[in-house]
Amino acid sequence: MTQDAELYQTERWSDQDFSYDIPVPNNGKYVLVLKFSEVYFNSPSEKIFDVALGKQTVVKHLDIFSKVGKATAYDEFVEFELKNNKVYINVKISFKFFKYRADLLKEHTMKKTEI
Repeated sequence: MTQDAELYQTERWSDQDFSYDIPVPNNGKYVLVLKFSEVYFNSPSEKIFDVALGKQTVVKHLDIFSKVGKATAYDEFVEFELKNNKVYINVKISFKFFKYRADLLKEHTMKKTEI
């Protein structure tokens, strides 16, 4: 069990692509922490998706179930430099449901942003 269990107890689901514009107060170097948990499907290859940060795909063909199975926390870490005080996250999906949360880390200080 993860120490961050409460982070995985809310969810965003969709049967279409979706995106977020997240205002960030300061430009600089960040780490985007994407927190996932498969809560719907019961086998690999039922849900595969990409995540883009701006125009760049930063997570490609992610299949959470193949990585960790069902109802298990899985994190992706994406380093990036912010220059215009806004983070644009786009999720291209080929599935229906998944849990998703993003946290921003800057200079070893966590800045949590609930999605």
